[in-house]
Amino acid sequence: MTSTGVVLVILGTAPAGSVGFGRWQLVAVLSAMLSGAAVATIREVRKTDGSWEIFAAFCAAGAAIAVVPAVKDWVTPRPAEWALLGAVGVTSVIGQLLMTHALRYVRAAVGGIIAQLTPVTSLALGWALLGDRIGLLAGAGAVLTLLGVSVGAYLASGREADPVDE
Repeated sequence: MTSTGVVLVILGTAPAGSVGFGRWQLVAVLSAMLSGAAVATIREVRKTDGSWEIFAAFCAAGAAIAVVPAVKDWVTPRPAEWALLGAVGVTSVIGQLLMTHALRYVRAAVGGIIAQLTPVTSLALGWALLGDRIGLLAGAGAVLTLLGVSVGAYLASGREADPVDE
C-alpha cells in the first residue's frame, strides 16, 4: 500500500507527458534501497554501539566519499546559503540521531515502513516552504502512503523489538 502511494507521488509530480521515472528517479530508488540496508545495519550495530558513535561513523564514511567531488567542484556559498546549509545540517543531525536511537526499540522492518513517510514529508514541505503545487494524483499517493504506514505501524505495534542492552 505504501509503495503504491509512493509511486503515485512520483507519477503525480512528474512533468507532463512523462512517466516520472528517469535517471534521477532510478538514483533515488537505489538510494532508498541503500537506506534500507543502512537501517538494518544500524539496528544490528545498535546492539553494541551508541547513537553518537554510529552517527560519527556514518559522517566519517560520508565525508570520505564526498570530499573529492566537493573540493573538485567547490562553489563558495553566499551568507544566506550558509544559513540554509547550517539549518540542513542541524535538522539532519537531529533526525539521524533520533532514528538511530529509535532503532534500539523498533524492528528494522517497521523502521523501513515508517521511512516511507519521507516522500510525503518532502511533498508537504515543498508545498509549505517553496510553494510547490500538489496535484491530485500526488495528493492521492500521499494519502495512500499515510494509510499504508499507519496500517503497517498498527500491525507491528504488538510485536516490539527487544531493546538492546547498553
